[in-house]
Amino acid sequence: KALCLLSTIITLLVTYRLYILSELFERLVAHLTQLMTLDEHIPLYHPLSNSDFWMEVLIILPVCPPFFTAEIGIINWDNFVLYRIETVLAMWSTIRFYRGWQSIRDYVLVKLPKRHTVAAFDHLSLGS
Repeated sequence: KALCLLSTIITLLVTYRLYILSELFERLVAHLTQLMTLDEHIPLYHPLSNSDFWMEVLIILPVCPPFFTAEIGIINWDNFVLYRIETVLAMWSTIRFYRGWQSIRDYVLVKLPKRHTVAAFDHLSLGS
């Protein structure tokens, strides 16, 4: 449980940093394509105003703290089924693996030759 709690904290910090870096990248793209002045200072509260950030926090946040246990029992087709909160929240925490998709996507995009030139000509956002 302690490792799950630690991974939750690390995932929240990485997600927060990712939203700061994505805002910096958007400002950099606007600077290069629209000749806007580049403001590299991003306030620490900036990701907190993004609704997508809060949706990800709601997905990441449920975790069973150490030294806590609970059970939920239901009757299903005349069978008593007991769910432990540790098991349910451990299954929920596997949803965090979607974060790995961005790393795989960026790795594939790095292998593309001249990806930024192609994206600029076609007015596409390749995400990195």
